[in-house]
Formats: sequence, C-alpha cells, structure tokens
Amino acid sequence: MEPEYLSLFTNTGNFTIQVRFKDSDSSIATQTMKAEEIKKLLNFDGESFISKMRFDDHLAEIEKIDISISKNRIILHARLL
Repeated sequence: MEPEYLSLFTNTGNFTIQVRFKDSDSSIATQTMKAEEIKKLLNFDGESFISKMRFDDHLAEIEKIDISISKNRIILHARLL
C-alpha cells in the first residue's frame, strides 16, 4: 500500500516538504519534518525511493525529488494517476 503524504511526516522540524503536481492545478499542504524523516521517502527494503504515494487519498507517481540543502527544503514532483 502506498503511503499517505498527509500522515507520513510528523509536521515538526526545520525541513519543509512541498509537492508540485505535473499537468494539474491540484495542491496539497506543505509539511515540515525532521532530518531523520527523509528515510520515509525510501521503500521498505531501503534500496530505492518510493515511486507512488497517496495525496489526500489520490494516487500519484513520484517522478522526481528535489533537495535544496541551503533552504532545508524537499520538493516532490508528482503526477496524479
């Protein structure tokens, strides 16, 4: 089962995580997380990044993950399925 973005992170910490949807006007709340929570973007085996996630119960494919070290920000680029 694919993780749900809105319940995946603690929404505490000094790292921001945002989502940009490809070819869609959809939006979802920006979350915050602690540095150690970046591992939640990995599959259970720890060998690769997750490729699908639910956003407010809508399934999307994660196409790219941008990490800005200077801004403490992660941007997920997703395409709704």
